[in-house]
Amino acid sequence: MPIRTLVDWTFSGARRVSNPDGSLAVDLPADTSIVDGPGAFQGQILPKAVIVGFSGPIVAPIAALPVGTTHVEFQRFHGRIVFQSKTNHRPGSSAPDKSILHSNLPFDFLLRSTSDSMKVAAFTVTSVRRDYTETYPVPGIFANDWHSADIIYDLDTLFLLLDGKAVSCHGFGRTAHIEAHDVPSPTLVIGGTELWNRFSGAIAHIKVELGIPGNLLALTNAARNTPQWFITTKLETLRPTFDLGNSIIDLQPEGSSWVQYYQYGALFFHYGIEQSAFEMHGQILEAWKTHHTTEDFGYLRSDEVSTNVLDVRASNFSNGTIYLSPIHPVAGISGQIWRDWSNEGLKVWGFPLTWRSDIPNGFVQPMENGSWYYKTGAQHAYGIKSATFLHAYNNTGGVYKWGFPISSQIQVEGLWNDPIPGSPTFPRIVYRQEFENGTFFWSQKTGAHAVAGDIRKAWLEQGGILNTLGLPNAEEMDNPDRRKPGSRLQGFEKGVIIAYKNPASVLLVKPFQIYLSYILTKGNDGGGQNDIYFTISISEYGRQIYQETHGYGHPSEAPFQDKNMLTWNAKFPPVLIPKPPSTNNIEGSPSQFTVTFDVKDDDDWPRGNDDDLGVVSGNVGIDNAWGQEPHLRGFLTQNRDHIKEMLWSAQPQG
Repeated sequence: MPIRTLVDWTFSGARRVSNPDGSLAVDLPADTSIVDGPGAFQGQILPKAVIVGFSGPIVAPIAALPVGTTHVEFQRFHGRIVFQSKTNHRPGSSAPDKSILHSNLPFDFLLRSTSDSMKVAAFTVTSVRRDYTETYPVPGIFANDWHSADIIYDLDTLFLLLDGKAVSCHGFGRTAHIEAHDVPSPTLVIGGTELWNRFSGAIAHIKVELGIPGNLLALTNAARNTPQWFITTKLETLRPTFDLGNSIIDLQPEGSSWVQYYQYGALFFHYGIEQSAFEMHGQILEAWKTHHTTEDFGYLRSDEVSTNVLDVRASNFSNGTIYLSPIHPVAGISGQIWRDWSNEGLKVWGFPLTWRSDIPNGFVQPMENGSWYYKTGAQHAYGIKSATFLHAYNNTGGVYKWGFPISSQIQVEGLWNDPIPGSPTFPRIVYRQEFENGTFFWSQKTGAHAVAGDIRKAWLEQGGILNTLGLPNAEEMDNPDRRKPGSRLQGFEKGVIIAYKNPASVLLVKPFQIYLSYILTKGNDGGGQNDIYFTISISEYGRQIYQETHGYGHPSEAPFQDKNMLTWNAKFPPVLIPKPPSTNNIEGSPSQFTVTFDVKDDDDWPRGNDDDLGVVSGNVGIDNAWGQEPHLRGFLTQNRDHIKEMLWSAQPQG
């Protein structure tokens, strides 16, 4: 595109100024001062400059120039001024912008007083709205220093140069449409239309041209890879549907990103694979401001988007996500918790209920369907999903006792429910989760319980889930047997494990049966032999669960006729299950079985007048490890009524 010069004014001692070819000639107002210019300046010779007086600005009609009067599209143009400020910036001042050049062309030059310096701002007009680009970083502009400012518009971006260096740019997106003002007589106004915005400094050169000099194109191309270009391009792309308003603070670094705050939100840019800026606004932005210094969200990777779950919206980061839900406070997930949580995400865990909180050596974050834990320095974070797992974990000491989870909750394969005669067997649903100081198991029958320490070691050595004790159905507790101070015990589906302290040992109390070795009686009828029979009764918590009569007059009567000695050496059918306290037992007490033998001498006639030889009764419970204490041979009774000696015991099932 050939370059067409519209305005090219330099000043001499004459009161009339024009382009080098004599076009656009204008008389200077009477009170416009002609002062010394910078002379040799940035490759130009500028001997004189002008200062606009109180009577009014320098006005140049440009209607006769080849710019048209309505909707002239500017794809590329360049404007340049050389100026000198006569006043220094005063910190904290709130002076209005001073207009150096205002025009019906699509740009203005202003001198702006900010909180920390003076700087040039260049305004432009787009098909969307009027906006501007500011210098970045902010250069200091001081009194009596000469500067040049160049504004360049190239297809979709406005660039601002100060003293030949690109200091700012503003992208307008691929649909940008720059126009001249739709007015009958376009004009060029130098020095401000009103006294309050009049520039009181000196102006040595004004140039406006359609097209861009080749030496400036390289600068504009480089500026298209700056954070400001990406951010402003996104700003203008969003405006038709979501207008963030004007900037309220200079572009600033934020971690590995750049951020620009606007009236109604912020735009972030990070050099990454996305190569785009992203917006954040409203509650999510306020939440990020509060928490980004304590949580590592990384850089923003998306605009605020819908999650396709109800009305929940989210902003996604390289290392986290912040969610805005209509039913929960805004909350974010970040760091290792976010990375591991993302494997299952919202569908499994639901939304975060609160922000993560500190616990000893790590963090915890509650979700709708569980809680996630992370230990500082660990390779992974893990969630506790099941409500029963989480309840059991927290109610039995939580991280203070069990430490952090070190695995996910997994289903234990290959288990089957106990068969019911005549019914098919079904797979048993059991879940397991490992923690630093123990393992939790859950089934519908047992609920969730942990097994740890010496008890866990002994249980695993016996086959763990597959051993005869089954799953834990109670928490580990102190042994109520006061004769064993310091010992601990834990209940399982089919037994108890006791860990003794002095000396250290572990006892597995498995399901058992009552075993009768022998009954030796004294002769009853004048010293003769007895016809022995007996009735065994077994009760639990005082409720009879078994009763059977054996001996003479019954299926095995012959061996016991006319004998004082009954040798039995057999187990009785009931399989008895040891239970610790608080396992759905009566009044939370440990299971205790009372075994009673009622021994009699059978008289042939009349029935019911049999002689009582004696009654032997004993308890099998926690006080004697359900009859399975080490070195316990059994329960020996001697010289009770006509029973001379009797031995019975509790022996493992089978």
